[in-house]
Amino acid sequence: MTRARRRAARSPRLVWSLAICVALFIALIVILRRDATPMLDPSMLRVAQARWYESQPSNYTIVLRKKIDGQSAEQIRTTVRDFRVVDMRINDVRMDSVRDSYTVEGLFDMIEREHEMASASTRASGQPVNATLKAKFDPETGIPVEFKRLASQRSFFLTVEKVHDPQGGPIFPPPRS
Repeated sequence: MTRARRRAARSPRLVWSLAICVALFIALIVILRRDATPMLDPSMLRVAQARWYESQPSNYTIVLRKKIDGQSAEQIRTTVRDFRVVDMRINDVRMDSVRDSYTVEGLFDMIEREHEMASASTRASGQPVNATLKAKFDPETGIPVEFKRLASQRSFFLTVEKVHDPQGGPIFPPPRS
């Protein structure tokens, strides 16, 4: 067998081997990038709320990142004193009117409303179609550390970056030992 024939005989095996390696590499990437956030379960929400309310601090600052499809991510910092919002900043710009939507309690309320809308038999105006809700709660404090509304249009993502008590220090993430 000549050299050219041997090379031609090896070529299909090489192509197949390369194709298999590429397929395995793509499969590995898909598996590693898979969203591991659990589906929202109402009982999981109730347990998390109970955990938060049993040790809820009266003073804290929460920093979270909010992302809505087609918009830039926003960092929201809300300061709570004596259970009331006293300061709210979006991307470090102080808001004149403060809302409790981005307190821990406000996040629980928002998640409950999203669940009610997603499970309603009739769709309200502006409500995303076929939304999938996912949430992750801190096992120690109950804080909703991740919330995702996945929809074909208007997906929404919230991630709590930190919660800090001015008297007691970090609440979430917990301090490293």
